[in-house]
Amino acid sequence: MAAFLPAFPAIPQHVYTVTLEGAQFRLQFTWRRRLQSWYVSLLALDDTPIAMGRRLSAGWDPFFGFVLEAGPDGFFVVRGTDGYAREDLGASLRLVYFTRAELRAAIPAATGDEVVVEI
Repeated sequence: MAAFLPAFPAIPQHVYTVTLEGAQFRLQFTWRRRLQSWYVSLLALDDTPIAMGRRLSAGWDPFFGFVLEAGPDGFFVVRGTDGYAREDLGASLRLVYFTRAELRAAIPAATGDEVVVEI
């Protein structure tokens, strides 16, 4: 089941520890008033940066295009709409984590005519 990650919109910059697939990571959320956007950073438990300062954009993985060798094996996605307000984080704007197994289970089985892409 997808993990809906918590958030605290009243605090413009906050960090917390989350367990994803048995490993612990730290997520840092930062509200940038000038840009009117939330940004997320993924850190190792010892605060070593894995991916920093990625904008939360609805429908996208904020870490898309990055090889997260020290990060979790699954995928993040932002649910909500763009044009959000600071207080929307955690309510109408959510960061969600999916394991690779969940994504594989959601892909229909191939019938033999399709091209199969391994995730």
